[in-house]
Amino acid sequence: RELLRHGEVNAVASSPDGQLLACCGDDALLAVYDLATGATMRWERPGGNLIFTVKFSPDSSMVVAGSRFMMLAVYDAATGARLRTLHFGGSVESSDFSRCGRWLAVGDFTGAVTFFDVRDHFRRRRVLRRGGAVPTVAFSPDSATIAIGSWDNTVSLYDVETGELCRRRRREGGAGGASKKD
Repeated sequence: RELLRHGEVNAVASSPDGQLLACCGDDALLAVYDLATGATMRWERPGGNLIFTVKFSPDSSMVVAGSRFMMLAVYDAATGARLRTLHFGGSVESSDFSRCGRWLAVGDFTGAVTFFDVRDHFRRRRVLRRGGAVPTVAFSPDSATIAIGSWDNTVSLYDVETGELCRRRRREGGAGGASKKD
């Protein structure tokens, strides 16, 4: 089935319960679709332009969308109501919820990765600084480690609770280049 979309698509996410699909793009719209019917449930404008990331919480109750306008909007996935707006020092490039549902990590263009405690009203807990923009973040299945990919050609693994660096790999050269452990 093909779903209607205007503008380039930058990110898509399926809700863990398999009922919803969210997509976002250069048209500054977050679209949420019912996967059973294909119907558009709603269109949201989180603010700014060029939405780069969209993710559902592990329990499918929330969806987040982050934009070039240095903000990430948190929505109730069922109603579309905006629950919170989080602000950043640079364009929001990536986001991920931990599988346990406690953490939301957000990577931005300045090289920061910010952790929010979802269970504590999205209280800002920690900021890790990297050497380049952070286009991707991903929690491990046990939620204990986060992988951070950066434009400085590194992938780093950090302990979520302590913020300590566990391991870093640097890619040498261009595409197909070898990796080197720091």
